[in-house]
Amino acid sequence: VALRHKTATEDRGKTMGNKLAAPAPVPPKPSDFMDRPWLEFDWSEGRKRKLMEEVAAYKPRYADELGVKKANVLIVGGPGVGKSTFTNTIHSIFQGRMASLVDRSDGGVASLTMVLRKYRILPNTGKIGLPNCPALLNFCLWDTMGWQNDAYRTGEWGYILDGNIPDGFNLGQHLHITPRTEKFIPNPTLAQRVHHLVVIVRITDCDDDATLARVRDCVAFARARDVKTTIFLSRVDVKWPSLEGNLENLFRLRLARDFVKKVAQGTSVAESDILIMRNYGREIEPDTKIDVLALYALRRILQAVDDFMIGQCRNSFRLSFNNISCSCVVA
Repeated sequence: VALRHKTATEDRGKTMGNKLAAPAPVPPKPSDFMDRPWLEFDWSEGRKRKLMEEVAAYKPRYADELGVKKANVLIVGGPGVGKSTFTNTIHSIFQGRMASLVDRSDGGVASLTMVLRKYRILPNTGKIGLPNCPALLNFCLWDTMGWQNDAYRTGEWGYILDGNIPDGFNLGQHLHITPRTEKFIPNPTLAQRVHHLVVIVRITDCDDDATLARVRDCVAFARARDVKTTIFLSRVDVKWPSLEGNLENLFRLRLARDFVKKVAQGTSVAESDILIMRNYGREIEPDTKIDVLALYALRRILQAVDDFMIGQCRNSFRLSFNNISCSCVVA
């Protein structure tokens, strides 16, 4: 599958759906809200606590059998869509305060992240009140450079997903990676591979054909490796500023549901795997509703990783069974 790229001339007006001059947001009308939410959601502090406990207790399925101690989640998308911000949001939740692991962009067309970086979450157990929480959570969030121009050609995507590219690799300096590239890992193990893909798209770009085409390419690369994809629709605070302080109305908004349906149709990803996301941005204090939304998304991702691991274990068992059968026939 070949990734689609825009020319430099086209990029001067638009970079993969990132408008240089976005129109002013139009507030939703009262008629845009449904009487009942299209997705039932518990925004309570109790729900946040339960999700934190589930995430903190997470271990990949068949970790010992497969030799995989932590889940690898690759996060991709254009510059400024919220890749680094999602990592910072999860980090803040488990610090119990506003905190930052990654420098983030405020939505420009240039990517601040130039290096493939794998982040582990170190909980502040005393602050968050989870005494049995491990020192390091058992998942790794891979932050990547935002797609733009001709970055990430076919080989680069495959090498990243397959685990050939090490932590700390400068993607900005190596746009055309080959097996001869310095630090290239020739035979990565399952523990080094990507186990789930997250593609983040601004909700304001859901009508952009070039953006959806890029998402379809990413999904195709992942599916070819039996890796599932979750799509985040981000920047809802930019699309609908009136939801600030009223995030519980998000799933009553008919337009939000329509965007999920549109992206599902344009990418062949199930609606249940397309999540609307609101990360931390301007906040200076934690917000329970933002925490619940992010933790819900993270739990869904980790459940999808387990599905991947079950498939890998099944394949491993099938290979072992076939080898035993062949040995019996020879004997």
